[in-house]
Amino acid sequence: ERRKIDEKLEEYIEVYEEYQRKYNEVGAKMKNGYWNIGQARYALGARNAITPWQYDMHMKANVLYYADKSQEESKGEEKVQSKSGGNNVRKRNAKEGEEETEVETSKPEKDPIHWFGYLTPPALKSAQKDFKVATQDVLELARLQTKMTNLEKEIKNLKLSL
Repeated sequence: ERRKIDEKLEEYIEVYEEYQRKYNEVGAKMKNGYWNIGQARYALGARNAITPWQYDMHMKANVLYYADKSQEESKGEEKVQSKSGGNNVRKRNAKEGEEETEVETSKPEKDPIHWFGYLTPPALKSAQKDFKVATQDVLELARLQTKMTNLEKEIKNLKLSL
């Protein structure tokens, strides 16, 4: 029993170290993203400022996230351009009795960076890339947090069984 507790504690420490590393990476990506937005604002000048007034109020998410509480793994999924020009999104985690669903829209979604013009500064494109990576890393953080919570429960149960 003590050996199992030691193994679980070692696993917990490894997951925690990975969580800390990923957390620092997210912080760095967010910092770079905001820095790049500042550079893009400066490059565009006051006349072409980046403001919320340029956002498309009918925007759709480019990344969908499905969380399944019964599984440790959660899935992030990006919209994929279909040959017909629409976006296909497939639901991977269909429940029992539920068929796999596919949603198709009639018109292709534009890249949100084009809301700010077609000749956007490279810093704005770098910011978009940084925020996309940070979003994926936040999903990974959520997965690691769930794994740490499960390990804590297992360790507690093992201690109680002693």
